[in-house]
Amino acid sequence: MPQAIQLRLLTNQETAALTRRAKFNTLRPTTCQQCGHIGGFARQIFWIGSVSRTERSSEETQGLLRYHLRHRYGVDYVFFKSHGTAFYADSACCPQCGSTRIEFDLEFTDALLAEVTKVTGLPLDAVRRKLQHHVERGAALPHLPDLTLPERDQLPTEP
Repeated sequence: MPQAIQLRLLTNQETAALTRRAKFNTLRPTTCQQCGHIGGFARQIFWIGSVSRTERSSEETQGLLRYHLRHRYGVDYVFFKSHGTAFYADSACCPQCGSTRIEFDLEFTDALLAEVTKVTGLPLDAVRRKLQHHVERGAALPHLPDLTLPERDQLPTEP
């Protein structure tokens, strides 16, 4: 018989300790989709137990977790994250309108870029140029396998 899924709201101290970890906080809240507020969001992070690694990305499992988060804690929007061996639901609340409909975005830290270089085999400066090229064009960022540089003469020049 499958074990019941466990769900626990982390304490403020546990949340603060976890969000100080760069690897956990690479995907962080940036903008309220309800009112447009930017930055400075309160976080609620939930530890999720008894979910196997293979079930963490299952739509059925995540739907069940979203249902319980909405009904037990009033949280409508979360991001599911694996960190080490643990599994979490990360939520943010807007201080202006109280919405949990918060957009999360990647912070391109040196550590994240170093991981991209390992995956793509490109040097760090090439990865930075490629990402900057996409940002300046307003284009969506490429998937890692597609992270190839255009010819040098197509790259924007440094001012």
